[in-house]
Amino acid sequence: MEGKVRSVPITKAEDSLEKASRGPIAGSISLIKRIFAGINQIDRNIELRSERVIVGPNHERLTPDQAQAKHDELRGVIDGAHRNGATGHYRDRDRNTRTEKLFLAIDFPIFLFLTMGLLNANIVLALTGDVGQIIKMAVAAVFAVLGTLAFTWITRLTGRRHRRFKTIDATIDRNGASFKRILAERVGLGALVSIAAIVMMLRIIHDGNDAGAPIYVMIPLAIFFALVIGGSGYVNYMSEYENGSETTEQLDAVTAQLTRRSADIENNRAERAELVEQAGLKLADLNRQITDATEHARLVVTRSSADKAITIARSYVGRQDPLPAPTFQVDSFALAVAQAGQLTEHHQLLVSGHAPADLADSRNPESVLGLTTKEN
Repeated sequence: MEGKVRSVPITKAEDSLEKASRGPIAGSISLIKRIFAGINQIDRNIELRSERVIVGPNHERLTPDQAQAKHDELRGVIDGAHRNGATGHYRDRDRNTRTEKLFLAIDFPIFLFLTMGLLNANIVLALTGDVGQIIKMAVAAVFAVLGTLAFTWITRLTGRRHRRFKTIDATIDRNGASFKRILAERVGLGALVSIAAIVMMLRIIHDGNDAGAPIYVMIPLAIFFALVIGGSGYVNYMSEYENGSETTEQLDAVTAQLTRRSADIENNRAERAELVEQAGLKLADLNRQITDATEHARLVVTRSSADKAITIARSYVGRQDPLPAPTFQVDSFALAVAQAGQLTEHHQLLVSGHAPADLADSRNPESVLGLTTKEN
């Protein structure tokens, strides 16, 4: 009879558990599954990134371990040379790119001055609106830009090529088969810079004569600008030639990929840690929802008029034992409780770093722990 009397509030309590399990609790479980799926995907990305082939300095395919061994080998060669006092692998750590850009900026007006003389362009007439002079100035500016870039590119490219043939003492290997070619290239580069310097001198001397400038002013000025041209070419060449070697270039090629790989893995791990923390917060909320739903269902029964009537009836016959705690048969809620327990265990494994890879399928978040969407 007590069971019959209690069945009404128990049914009401079970309805509330059914509603909770298929509502907010189901939503929380689904969200946690998606988070775990994202964590699994990140784990796969880390695994793939850790095993991805790295292109070596000579375009060979290397495993990460082989690439690290290659890096250590090259690093050992460079460190050994430095310990022995060799300068062939020296890098200019204080390399001032501002100074190099300053020389580049100085080269442009010099080349513009030369091209203006060759094209007989007059900047004063161009500023007054003379169309012909404006065209000449525009052409002179274009040629000056091209000349400046070409001059810089040739000197730097030559320096970069020649540093590959340096010995450990920073000199060109005279025993190599390429020595004659390198020597010829240096002579050619020197001739190019000399021609530019000589043309600059002749241009200043010519304009100085036309302007009636004193010879003692004109000659030093011509020599000065010729030295600026020559110095610019020398700085451009040596800034590349002295900045490392073929070995350091190979080390750079390997280091860049290893560094990028390491950075990607660290970013993935940071993202994973954030998701694990987020999953922990959602799990705490899920367990709180289950506890609240269970407590609410219990109070629906224990505070009901049916329980009060049973208590009074027992007192009439002298029974003092308390009513048994109400039990509920709600399959969906029991399933939700089981899922919450499994998800909590899985989260603990994730925190400890021993989570199985197949507990959360990233391609189907609803299949976590083998439970289908319908069951959820």
